[in-house]
Amino acid sequence: IRSILAYIEAVTFSAKVSCVKHCLDAGIEISDYERYLAVEIDGDLNDKGEIIERPARIRLTNNVRFALRLLEKASNEPSSFDPSSEWWSCLRETIRVRDRLMHPRMPEDVDISGAEIVSALKAMKGFTDSLLLGHEDK
Repeated sequence: IRSILAYIEAVTFSAKVSCVKHCLDAGIEISDYERYLAVEIDGDLNDKGEIIERPARIRLTNNVRFALRLLEKASNEPSSFDPSSEWWSCLRETIRVRDRLMHPRMPEDVDISGAEIVSALKAMKGFTDSLLLGHEDK
């Protein structure tokens, strides 16, 4: 479960960076904030009025949706993402399983069912199909 989500997080980050680079190279308009969030940098001001950069804290589901939106912008193709798709609901469930594993409250919280493993694999396949297949050049 944790390895699948680590894979999804890593590919999401890489895809965002690749899409931003493609947009910049191709003259496709992209905002400064999109560029910063793509590399997961956020900012704030300290009490002296100085900008402080810090890691952006982006929920995984929001980050995947952002990567898909950047892919749409970079490829100039309409998004085929469907939030009612099976893989998306499997991803959301897999995140809940990971959270349960990382913060158990009861002994059974560390148990993983076969159905949860199948759901995680469906999430990974759907993610890979949505973000990578047909977009290898971006």
